[in-house]
Amino acid sequence: MRLHTLTLADRVLRVDLRAAGRLPPGTRLTVVARSAGAVLPLKTRTEVRQVKVPYLVELRTPDGEHVYAGALAFDAKVLRSLSGDTGWVGLSAPDAEWLHDRLRDGDQIETAATR
Repeated sequence: MRLHTLTLADRVLRVDLRAAGRLPPGTRLTVVARSAGAVLPLKTRTEVRQVKVPYLVELRTPDGEHVYAGALAFDAKVLRSLSGDTGWVGLSAPDAEWLHDRLRDGDQIETAATR
């Protein structure tokens, strides 16, 4: 499995990226909402699960698709079964809180590939 990171303000955050197939390098994501905690429907390979996600940041792609970033505070078994196109950027709880507290509605994030 490839290591994915998110870099913001010189801080590098390790992420579990379940949106990779939908986000080619150069994709601009816009922050549209933030929540200290929310329930999010996440699609596994076999079902949709309602998952409590702390420090949730809702992003949108240029074509209006939702991408969510938040803490990985739920069952690891569910995480492993998430669909590859679920639109999920998972972070540790401390990193998700840090990101949540720094982003503002309207901020833009651009995806990039590094070697």
